[in-house]
Amino acid sequence: MPPEARPVNLRNCGEEILADLWRYHIQRNVWTYIKIDYNTQVYASIKAPSARYGMAGTYVQITSTEETIQDEPFVRKYLYMYGGFSYECTTACYDIWRYEIPYFPLSMTPQGRTFNPGNHWEQLQEDSTYGPGRRWKMVMVSYQRQKDEFNDREENYIYLFGGIKIINLFDKEEMREEEAQNTTSYVFMSDLWRYDLLSNQWEEVEVYGISEITRNLYLWNGTRVTMDVETKDRLAEDKNRTKVEQQTTPERDRELGIRLPMRRGGHMMTIVGNPVDYLIIFGGTSVEYLFG
Repeated sequence: MPPEARPVNLRNCGEEILADLWRYHIQRNVWTYIKIDYNTQVYASIKAPSARYGMAGTYVQITSTEETIQDEPFVRKYLYMYGGFSYECTTACYDIWRYEIPYFPLSMTPQGRTFNPGNHWEQLQEDSTYGPGRRWKMVMVSYQRQKDEFNDREENYIYLFGGIKIINLFDKEEMREEEAQNTTSYVFMSDLWRYDLLSNQWEEVEVYGISEITRNLYLWNGTRVTMDVETKDRLAEDKNRTKVEQQTTPERDRELGIRLPMRRGGHMMTIVGNPVDYLIIFGGTSVEYLFG
């Protein structure tokens, strides 16, 4: 779409939104442009995401139970991507794509039958009825655990947090009346979603926030005194109470006394720990409403 044909609010200052794919060889210190192919079992020609920015991506491995290489289960490797701002989506996108990463020589592919060697994009879902919706500047990470002594079941998820969401009429119907009246079309979010890699379905996570932190102090005469503690001063031995609370305004969080991450975009997130796992977020930008 030429710049002059775009709406005024979507025109830029000469910047170009890109859709190219590159890889960097760490040992050789070389960048290589990737010329993508297409999966002949799914598409008749090359299909790829539109040019965009502010999308979220993460690396995923999925073991195929139906395919083997040299009598071993074949592990397929993917780059998953969600959303982002694109002219083709008018504003932000709500589609999820995956790029299959080729990583073995063609000479190792099974002979005598059709085999998908990778190096292609595949669109998995574009459902506006349920999911994180149109948004950009969010983050997501993959969470994959095999069944073992620490995990009673196998888990294969992608977690997505925050970002800037395009608010539609359906979203406003779900809001409280006073919030809907003050909300513009672009809102920072603090909701948490997870995507099931096996069923290709989104699910919003019902989160809990700490509503009270107390610390027991003992005076010289043995008297116990309970003291309220701020989140930033919390110690491991402090006691806390939690309340369930989904997407709210900062004012509502303060009213309920619930400590949750602020709405934000452009932040970072990673997953750490085993067997106890945590999502850790840092930074970003945040205002109650982006415009208005």
